[in-house]
Amino acid sequence: TCVEHFMITEETLKNWTGSLLENDRSIIGFYFLSTSPPDAELERLYVAHQLIGQGNGRRLFHIAAQTALDRNCRTIRIEADVNAVPFYERMGAIQTGCYFPDIDARYKLAELEYRLA
Repeated sequence: TCVEHFMITEETLKNWTGSLLENDRSIIGFYFLSTSPPDAELERLYVAHQLIGQGNGRRLFHIAAQTALDRNCRTIRIEADVNAVPFYERMGAIQTGCYFPDIDARYKLAELEYRLA
């Protein structure tokens, strides 16, 4: 199911690296990245809905990009909801395709690529 596909388990955490973005009261957002140089994949990037539009996604994306670069990656592959494409394009990613996933064909996902320096 769709929910199972997006669950984060202990096993996936063993293979991913990530970080939380916090303030003094709560978690603002997080990212998880998997790396297999020269490529990385942005597995998850999430910002609390009420905190979108305040630069938090940009901060998390830049931290993820630096992590990928530090791990000798040159490209970050991204699969995201099509509604997130404008955000990733503002970050410098280029959309390379889109598809309806097998787990739930009601949702269209975009494929993007971000080239690291």
